[in-house]
Amino acid sequence: EVLDETVGFVRSNPSFRQIDLVVRKCEGELRISGNSVTLGQLFLNLLINACQVQPDGGQVQIASLREQEHAVVLVADCGPGIPIESLPKLFEPFFSTRGSTGLGLFVCHGIVEEHRGKITVQNRLGGGALFHLEFPIEIEEESYPITMKSAGNTQ
Repeated sequence: EVLDETVGFVRSNPSFRQIDLVVRKCEGELRISGNSVTLGQLFLNLLINACQVQPDGGQVQIASLREQEHAVVLVADCGPGIPIESLPKLFEPFFSTRGSTGLGLFVCHGIVEEHRGKITVQNRLGGGALFHLEFPIEIEEESYPITMKSAGNTQ
């Protein structure tokens, strides 16, 4: 639900109408424990970054899937990619390749860690970047679940 809401918000932003957001969801629900506000902030920052690196239009692919006992979210863009020398510093505070404050990905990294997850990034063959987020799937009934429901592929 958090991921769906964030994608809907980005789609409604006139600044990103030229971006094709393609969503692929896993079958069934992925339940993770966490704070829906900060998870929304995480997804929003990654999607905005992916849109902004393609100012003349392009595509952002978002996927949710299950890998063993982990919920995985992938965010891929078709922009220029990240300079190789910048990859190791990307999640450091005040580091930016675009002249911003350099806090967005640092905050994203913190949110992922707060949710006992991992975030990695790599360049895609043919251009663009791929962010890979991994969270433990919540099994305990007492925990607050954040769900990403599947309704098939949507665009």
